[in-house]
Amino acid sequence: MGMSFIEHCNTRRVEMATLALSATDLNTTEVTFGCGISKISHFYRQLKANYGLTPGEFRCEMDKEDGH
Repeated sequence: MGMSFIEHCNTRRVEMATLALSATDLNTTEVTFGCGISKISHFYRQLKANYGLTPGEFRCEMDKEDGH
């Protein structure tokens, strides 16, 4: 896979969080902790590294794609 077990777990957590951001009205803190990410700053960094967006920007982009 080319990544450690921890990296894989973190990637999956961020993926779960992006789904929650796009499918729910939960705030970023609720999404972060609900997906097993223990630090909000870590989630921001990971999302920015993977998608080039902050959680708020990500949610806005998803809303645009959904036509909201």
